[in-house]
Amino acid sequence: MPGDFSEDALIEQPAIALLGELGWHTANCYHETFGEHGALGRETSAEVVLVYRASASVPPSRRPRKKGKSGQRR
Repeated sequence: MPGDFSEDALIEQPAIALLGELGWHTANCYHETFGEHGALGRETSAEVVLVYRASASVPPSRRPRKKGKSGQRR
């Protein structure tokens, strides 16, 4: 019984389809470039959260406060 049992076919494509149905925009960044002029603005592939986009969606009153020099939250 032939079939495509790859991660792309079984997980990624169904997830992308579901996110599209929920109104999310998706991008295929398999060949992403990094840095200031990169596709998503990430410095490396280790940055799994697009902080600049996530921060914009959180109301200022709900954002964590920055730590001061002593390590205490202000």
